[in-house]
Amino acid sequence: MKPAIAILISTCTLALGAAGWLFYQNDQLTEKNSALENTINLLEQEFQDLSDALSESKGNSQETLQALEASRVEQNRLLENHAKEIESIKASTAQEKDEISNLHEALIQELQSEITNREIQLKERNGRISLSMENKILFLSGQSALGERGRTVLDKVSDALNKNTDHVIRVEGHTDNMPLSGKGLYKSNWDLSAARALSVVQQLLQGHDLDPKLIEAVAKGEFHPIGDNNTSLGRAQNRRIEIYLSPALK
Repeated sequence: MKPAIAILISTCTLALGAAGWLFYQNDQLTEKNSALENTINLLEQEFQDLSDALSESKGNSQETLQALEASRVEQNRLLENHAKEIESIKASTAQEKDEISNLHEALIQELQSEITNREIQLKERNGRISLSMENKILFLSGQSALGERGRTVLDKVSDALNKNTDHVIRVEGHTDNMPLSGKGLYKSNWDLSAARALSVVQQLLQGHDLDPKLIEAVAKGEFHPIGDNNTSLGRAQNRRIEIYLSPALK
């Protein structure tokens, strides 16, 4: 009897173990099935949302197309206007360059002897012209009144300007760093440089058809030297009038 009982107990134990495994497997399948059902529900909801959105877009498609077309037309208009502005700027720049070149040539012809003698330095750079004149050809020492030679030279400059389109004229007065006594008409180098710049402007305007609104006189005093103020040659270089010419804005 004992062997038979042992076999029966063993058989029952195996049966119970197999049943437990089956229950575990069933629980796993139930969980997986529930997860799949949730996924299916989410997909169905997304599909429904997409369907609703598609239906709505179909209803608004005509309005959307009209808005896109209006935007395209406006963009093309802006691009065309921008292209026209660029072409206008290019044409204006080319014209200004030609005007500066013509004025440069006219000044070379008018001031040939002074340029050759290095009394005047004439440069053309970055769309404008600069003339640098040492005071010795314009003024007496410590004075702002123009001498006869100075008036003659400035008349040549005015003649060249008259033959060309209107230009902005900036006249700068410069001095060396030697202090004035303060007893005369001018108390400082600021005063002297301002008076000299103003004398040049008045001479340029006298008897010439130049627009006063395009001319300015500027006092620079001793603060923009181009030479060494410790030498007589450097101080002579610093005592100067500089004239800058650039095309007037139109």
